[in-house]
Amino acid sequence: MLGKEYENWLGARLANGESYVDAKTYAEMNSHNVQEVLQTRSVGLGDTVAKITHATGLVKLAELYTQITGKDCGCKSRQEFLNKLFPYGVKEENE
Repeated sequence: MLGKEYENWLGARLANGESYVDAKTYAEMNSHNVQEVLQTRSVGLGDTVAKITHATGLVKLAELYTQITGKDCGCKSRQEFLNKLFPYGVKEENE
């Protein structure tokens, strides 16, 4: 959504009592980047958690933490750890 269309859409959502953050998060969820993330196949639990954080907008909070503190939030390493700990295996036909 661009320009006037976005302003109308956002105005309607705010008029219905939704907060600006919720409306903005919803708009970002519809972006190509998030849709691409959600459509990729998960290797393990870490990928699923990452998809949830993207879909809910929590990833923006992690980015804000990094901006404020200058420290890495640890999301990527946590994702890799959870993928190794709880992988989604492909069942073979013999099982």
